[in-house]
Amino acid sequence: MGRPDGSILWDDGTILHPDGRLESPTGQTIQNADEIPAEISARDRSILDSTPDSPPPSHRPDTVPTEGPTRDLPGQRTSDSTPSSPTGGGGGGGGNYPEAPRGGTGDGLPEGPSGGADGPLDGADTSPNGRDGQPDATGHPSEPGSPVREAVEPHRDSQRRLRWQAESDIPGPARGLELREPHPRHTFSGVKHGDVKAENSLVLPEYVSAMRSDIGEIAAGNAHFDRVSQRYEVNGRTYGIEPSGTVFPASGPGILELDRVEYDALKQIARANGDISKIQRMFDNAPKFKNNPEAVARAISLHESYMKK
Repeated sequence: MGRPDGSILWDDGTILHPDGRLESPTGQTIQNADEIPAEISARDRSILDSTPDSPPPSHRPDTVPTEGPTRDLPGQRTSDSTPSSPTGGGGGGGGNYPEAPRGGTGDGLPEGPSGGADGPLDGADTSPNGRDGQPDATGHPSEPGSPVREAVEPHRDSQRRLRWQAESDIPGPARGLELREPHPRHTFSGVKHGDVKAENSLVLPEYVSAMRSDIGEIAAGNAHFDRVSQRYEVNGRTYGIEPSGTVFPASGPGILELDRVEYDALKQIARANGDISKIQRMFDNAPKFKNNPEAVARAISLHESYMKK
């Protein structure tokens, strides 16, 4: 709710001032104008998963590998870091992304075990990718001639999040763990309550099904494990694994990489339910946004493309 002084009173009682300062219901400052949020409201915190995930790898490629026919992605950074038009379909020279894989559905929220978004995609290539022909620590399955295993099927825990039981003889940190689908902060529907980190990633809605299929391949041992980056690669996408078993998307087709300011701007837009007029003064005055207009522009473009109803 807007206030006469230009500040915004959120539903949980926190007050967002025009300069970016965030004040708690008790009058304490919990975010200075030049800082990234160090905490969020108790209401928001209750929605977050108890196990945080690690940021994606530090290397951020200029372009995301593509496969097959391509389309323009609104808000995609170009080589000169200039975002495409916020209202256009990838105008202004935006980068290209591949067409969505067949069977991609949903908005990033878990589907039922019998839903089409939980299993491998119709016609998806389940063969391992990125193999270098060298045996892994266990000799399986990257060793030439090793058979490809059937992808592990997921089940749901008490919180209805999907889990995959990884084989005990696969290389890397996934070995023997019960893998968990990525935290909701990696989906557009979860940005509103997501922690802002130095590096962030979002899975496009039409790629959620493909991502879940990838995790099944990782659990089976069909993904290539890179010992240097400690990442798994399958179908052109890379993933990291937390010690708890939580998977986080790092890069590849259908995975957007956002820096700290981009993700924070998108979060503020989501909290304002897309009403830019409510937070325009903050974007104009808060140093982190004022000094990075291209980040704000990309966040607006992504909201227009994937979150606006």
